[in-house]
Amino acid sequence: MGASITLAGESLIAQKQSAQQPLTVSRFILANVPGLDPTSPVDRAAPKPAAHLVGTYDITQKGFVNPNQIVYSLMLGSDIGDFDWNWIGLETAENVLLAVAYVPLQQKRKNVPPLQIGNNVTRNFLVVFDGAQALTGITIDAKTWQHDFTVRLHGIDERERMSNHDIFGRVCFFGDGFKVEKVGSGYQLKPGVAYVEGVRIELNKAFPITVSALPTPVYLDVSLQRELNDTVASWKVTYGGDDYTDSSGVRHYCVAIAYLKTTDTTDFRPTEPINGPLIEHLAARVGDYPQLRARATTKDDVELGNLPNAISDDDSTNSSMILATTKAVNAVRVFLQQAIDKLISGVTAVGKAKQLETARRLSISGAGSGSTSFDGSANVDIQLSLADMVAPSTYTKVTVSAKGLVTSGAGLSAGDIPGLDWSKITSGKPTTVETYGINNALITGRPTDQRPILTSPNAGGFDKGGGSIELREAPNSGGSKDYSYAPRMIFHWGGVYAGDFGMDAYGELRWLSGRLWTEHNFDPNTKADRTSVAPIATLDQVSAGNDEFSIVTPKTLRWGFSINLAANGYIAFPRWMGGLIVQWGNAYITVNNTQFLFPIGFPNACFVLNMGTGEDTSGQVEVMNVRAGSVTKAGFVGLATSASTYGYIAIGY
Repeated sequence: MGASITLAGESLIAQKQSAQQPLTVSRFILANVPGLDPTSPVDRAAPKPAAHLVGTYDITQKGFVNPNQIVYSLMLGSDIGDFDWNWIGLETAENVLLAVAYVPLQQKRKNVPPLQIGNNVTRNFLVVFDGAQALTGITIDAKTWQHDFTVRLHGIDERERMSNHDIFGRVCFFGDGFKVEKVGSGYQLKPGVAYVEGVRIELNKAFPITVSALPTPVYLDVSLQRELNDTVASWKVTYGGDDYTDSSGVRHYCVAIAYLKTTDTTDFRPTEPINGPLIEHLAARVGDYPQLRARATTKDDVELGNLPNAISDDDSTNSSMILATTKAVNAVRVFLQQAIDKLISGVTAVGKAKQLETARRLSISGAGSGSTSFDGSANVDIQLSLADMVAPSTYTKVTVSAKGLVTSGAGLSAGDIPGLDWSKITSGKPTTVETYGINNALITGRPTDQRPILTSPNAGGFDKGGGSIELREAPNSGGSKDYSYAPRMIFHWGGVYAGDFGMDAYGELRWLSGRLWTEHNFDPNTKADRTSVAPIATLDQVSAGNDEFSIVTPKTLRWGFSINLAANGYIAFPRWMGGLIVQWGNAYITVNNTQFLFPIGFPNACFVLNMGTGEDTSGQVEVMNVRAGSVTKAGFVGLATSASTYGYIAIGY
């Protein structure tokens, strides 16, 4: 099937988009064009086939699929007909043919009971172009009304079948319904109702069956079949087979109902004696039901006939002829609960707990000793006394066992602390690290002549100072430490002297003797000549063309330029170039006084329209004239000597 937007429709869409006007599609047009090939491409320049129109109908429904796709629907009921069609068109409120589709020959028939069954027809036309939803102003989602009820109706039928299956099982015959009986030398099915896999079948009168040979089984083949606009239960008699699905996708359920022999007939039907509404059958059912919780209402029925009728509230009664009431049972429950509560609270001594009636002694021995008495009435503490391991004294050196016990003690000797000035131990508390003999610590809190050096992980460091960063008061290495220079940071790199960062005698920061510029000694606002930087020109300045001191950006140069390279196209130059617009198109005309629209409307005026020539069906050159005074900013009215396509060029601004 071929379908496309026409050239006239394409031009109208472009015009509406340019003018920011809504596009209104009003009607479907149906035609029966002789010899039309539905697989051929649509002739986008052809008008509607006026001589072959069979009907024009307003749009029934419309909605958007997405921002660039709009669907229009036509719904024809069974009260419309009779006609055939193979050409569908969409026409706008301006009578412009917007889109066309070629389809195989379609039939529309009116319902004329009982002579003819009519049909309902729904046809959808999907139109696709950029900004379709915005241009048409359609806000209804097509999903709200584009429904196919086939699947839903099938689902309803299937749910009903499964519900019946839950009630009646795979097969259930009411009474003698569909029972095979012999009548004379033949056989027949008795009337009645049955459910097969949830499908209800009914036989209103006896149905004769033909048996070709005996013995033979007899089956019912049951299914749900489509019939016109409905789905009905269908059945037939067969002589064997399993459930199957036919070529139309319909499921068939096959059940055996009898086995016929020359001597007798065996009935295979699962039956229920139902001869009225099912609820009445279930409510009135009598008999013995093993799955019920109780089968009767008397003592004898539940085998309790030998129990006496006497009852008593006295929990002290000891008789096999009297039944205890709930009051008596509750008294026993209360007594037992009180006894249990006493056991839990400890008021009543039971079992091994009774042994705690005599208090027991708990003792600890070994590295420590202690004891206490315990009778279970309360928590107890044991006072632990540790055995003496060493003589009481003050020790600077102790020996500890694996269990954490001090087993011996002594004083420190010089050998215990090698490398220290032993005299400091007895001469008083040291005040500096030097007094401990530590000479390589960084001094803090007072002046020092030490030079902190940050060294690399390489063994030995570097040649220059032995590190990568060095803090000192001299720019170069040397033995003397008496310098009057301000602090410096010396940088070394790869064994070479890289430079130093410090402050000179005037308070200026320097790197390698060069001054560092900061906002205190350098003002950028006084160094940069802002008046020498050209400003950015506005679009109005570019259009005026009088400014020699501004810069034009690429965005401004590009603004306002547009082009559409198509069979009906245009080139629009920006405003600063005068706003010139050149348009071209191909106008197909069959009758005089036909209105043609430019690809886009001229904002101000069209001052040149030049028409080309066309050819008739014999190849003869034909011309199209423009009706005097018909040229507007939107289009023109054509007058032609013959039906043909004529090219044109229009210039305006």
